[in-house]
Amino acid sequence: MEPLPLVDAKDFEDYKCPLCLGLMRNPMLTSCCGQHFCTECIRTVTSFNQPCPLCKEKAFVVFLNKHFNRNLQNLKALCNLKSSGCTWEGTVGEFAEHLGQCDYESVTCYECGASVWRKLLSDHLSNQCPLRKYACELCGLESNHQFVTGPHQLECPKLSVQCPNGCNVSVPRTDMPAHLDKCQRQSVHCPFQHVGCTHEFPRSELELHLQDHVTKHLSLACTRLCTLQESFLAKTEEKDKQVATLERRASEKDKCIAALELRLQGLETYIGSCLPGNLPALFTTTLTGFAKFRANSDAWFSQPFYTGLAGYKMGLKVHTAIESDMAIHVYIFQGEFDAGLRWPLTAEITIELVSHLADKSHLRMKRKASWPKVDSGEHGAGFGWGNFISYKSLAAKDSGFVQADCITLRVVCFDITG
Repeated sequence: MEPLPLVDAKDFEDYKCPLCLGLMRNPMLTSCCGQHFCTECIRTVTSFNQPCPLCKEKAFVVFLNKHFNRNLQNLKALCNLKSSGCTWEGTVGEFAEHLGQCDYESVTCYECGASVWRKLLSDHLSNQCPLRKYACELCGLESNHQFVTGPHQLECPKLSVQCPNGCNVSVPRTDMPAHLDKCQRQSVHCPFQHVGCTHEFPRSELELHLQDHVTKHLSLACTRLCTLQESFLAKTEEKDKQVATLERRASEKDKCIAALELRLQGLETYIGSCLPGNLPALFTTTLTGFAKFRANSDAWFSQPFYTGLAGYKMGLKVHTAIESDMAIHVYIFQGEFDAGLRWPLTAEITIELVSHLADKSHLRMKRKASWPKVDSGEHGAGFGWGNFISYKSLAAKDSGFVQADCITLRVVCFDITG
């Protein structure tokens, strides 16, 4: 900061610091020679245990001289920015307050960091700062003045640009592609380029080129057509060969399938002759909606099942024989292989009620049964148990028989026909 000028220059000599040679700031008095110094200047001496700068006394102290300081603060002074144009006049004590408001003090722009006088800051922010908010007058893009008036001009879609072909037409940048599609100076290829014409010329010369090269264009088109025809015929011949090959392979596959079907029929016949009835057989079925079945005392039939290839056709019936017990019976049905089977069928039946508990404590019941051949009606006699299990035991939580309102049953039939 520049030294503070006093109205009466004579006063300066009385209040000049012997060390910095400027107007004293917060003067302190020494106990040795009674000389005044700036507080900061004399503190620099005492902090290093140096002797008094004037009388060289080693042992001294400093203290505030309030009367001297009061006289200093009342001295008439001018702003140290007077050379910049400031006309302020006041006392030394009032200067600190003035400096915080002085129009000629340099302040920093909080946008761009430039240093300007305080009185010019508002105008700088509005009209001079390169980072002030600014909108493009053409497209409305909002950014800062430096970007909008600089890099943005190279990409603004609404900015008028000259045609690169030198036709002296200016259009908005976004309209330039449409202009180039019509510009008579735009370089274009001959429309017969795809058949071999390699000429390139300004659009204005297109009609003349087409008129002068009719024969050449027809010749190129004919040559191209012949080439395409030859290629098409070659590809067609190749495709015909591929189709013939695929048809031959398909015929061979059909013959293989027919042979395999004959072998399968033979195997089925052989198995049917070696294992009459194809027993023993295992069948698993699930009765869903058990609660509704129990409430309505319904009769439930499983899907019929065969004991194996060319085997006996059987089915399972679950119903209520007496109010407290569930009954299960196995029925014989008319089957398509009955003519080739031995009758009557004598078998050992095992019915298993599956438990879903971890210990797998299933309920199994076993008995022998003999079914004659069913010659009429849907099914013949049924064999099983009228009191397979009580509903109380079935519904007990520790039994694990009912899960998700379903019960699962397994049927095992073992042929013991003599």
